[in-house]
Amino acid sequence: MRKTYLILVFHLTWSIGIILMTHSSVVSLWLRWAITGVFIVLALVFGIIDKVTKDDGTRDATPFDKWTIVHTLAGVVFGAWYVPIIYVLILVFFWECFEFSVTGFGETEVILNRVVDMGVAVAGWLAVVFVVMAVEGSPFPLAAPVAAPKHDAAHRSDNMLRDGAGVQLATSRAGALGLCRCFSYS
Repeated sequence: MRKTYLILVFHLTWSIGIILMTHSSVVSLWLRWAITGVFIVLALVFGIIDKVTKDDGTRDATPFDKWTIVHTLAGVVFGAWYVPIIYVLILVFFWECFEFSVTGFGETEVILNRVVDMGVAVAGWLAVVFVVMAVEGSPFPLAAPVAAPKHDAAHRSDNMLRDGAGVQLATSRAGALGLCRCFSYS
């Protein structure tokens, strides 16, 4: 059982890391955390209910169950954080692999339940993303955003030149190497 929770903690930490490293701040912070809080509370409540009630053998026998709500909310959380779809697909796939391989987390689920769990997570994500795209005019988050490179001294020199400073020597790395860069903008 200890190994089960270790794997769970690893997967959740990995998921949170992906969310934090790939999200876009399109939705307001308070709303993102409110949606995330509802998701966490509901998942904990359902988990506690499953631990204290006896399974009659039908818990994982149907495509839809109470956990379908939590899987949908997971997609809504990913959408609220504007996590790119490629990472959403990876996370929901590996979550289902986790459920299948770890005792006590859905190893007896029917295959259709796994498909529904992944489908509703993606549907929840799509619903939020399409609303955000319509309201905010944001692009579809297909892959992780790539940050623009930081401007160093050479870039600042180039900008000064474009802003009317005339011909100037760049004293950045190129100057340190003994190279001369001269620019002339009309």
